[in-house]
Amino acid sequence: MRLRTIALASLAAVTTPLVAMPTRQELKRAEGPVLEIMRPEREALGAGKKTRADVAKAAVAYAEKVDSDAVRTLLLKGAFTLYVRQGAFDEAADALRTLNSAVPDIPPAVVSNIVESALRNMPVDKDARLAELVECVNGGKQTVMAYVGSNGAPAIIRYDIQGELTDSSIPVNVKSAATSLNVGNAVTDIGWNAFSHCAKLRSVTIPDSVGRIGGKSFAVCRELASIAIPGNVTKIENWAFMHCSALTNVTLATGLKHIGATAFKDVRVSNWIIPDSVETIGFNAFSYNKRLASITFGKGLKSLGAEALAGCGKLASVVFKGRTLEEVRAMDGYPWGLSDTSIIRAQSDASGDRR
Repeated sequence: MRLRTIALASLAAVTTPLVAMPTRQELKRAEGPVLEIMRPEREALGAGKKTRADVAKAAVAYAEKVDSDAVRTLLLKGAFTLYVRQGAFDEAADALRTLNSAVPDIPPAVVSNIVESALRNMPVDKDARLAELVECVNGGKQTVMAYVGSNGAPAIIRYDIQGELTDSSIPVNVKSAATSLNVGNAVTDIGWNAFSHCAKLRSVTIPDSVGRIGGKSFAVCRELASIAIPGNVTKIENWAFMHCSALTNVTLATGLKHIGATAFKDVRVSNWIIPDSVETIGFNAFSYNKRLASITFGKGLKSLGAEALAGCGKLASVVFKGRTLEEVRAMDGYPWGLSDTSIIRAQSDASGDRR
């Protein structure tokens, strides 16, 4: 697949004055003046006297002259869209770079929406299967989105947003078509519902910068087959990987402390090794795993939620490290939904294996 990259970070800085992001009300009030400013250009475009690129160039020129931050924002947003529709991607990058420099506080979600809107329903060359990679840098926050040209939908998406990656950062059409996700090193938290219901998602790369996997963040990603949770992640929150029914391989690094309720319900992992660092596990955490054969809990476990192992019909071995059997039976939630408690074993440091 051929990729064409627009890298705004590598472009020279502009001298447009730095302002705060205009409010919605200010942008709404600016629509009339922008329409009036651009009226001659739009008429020339309609008459075939100018191309979209010509009109976009004029919009950028007007943006350099106006005093209103809201008008400037709308002009540059319009210029970016026109350049994209014309196929002038280098110029589109310039326009978006100028917008980012002019409005350093522009939220990543706003930039994402601008890019998504501009690329929506674009004609594409199916033979070339062109993917356009749009990268924008704004005030230390970076958003990267890739769009696959064969059907106008994205296939490989990389997000480098500083701080928390949330559902609002991610366009709906990304969720419907993404097959691979690479979370960038600036992301510290994968937030609530961030990648849930990504129907075609098969692989995810999570960097060491991430410290939390939020609730429902990958829920109902039914094609996701494997995931590696890096060592800096301390919390996997409720429902995080629920109903990932193709998920057969999960690697949990030492450092993880909490696994939330229903976090791995209805996955297909055969053998779980829970690190010694894990202290608390919520209810239904590993329930209804049709392939689960064995699970070993680490020495640090203090609490295992009710019904955590319910509905795991093939489960034949449940091991608790660093405990006696009496201590296991005294834990809250016992027997955690198990119909056969004879499969429970305790590995006490003092006494070795004990049933």
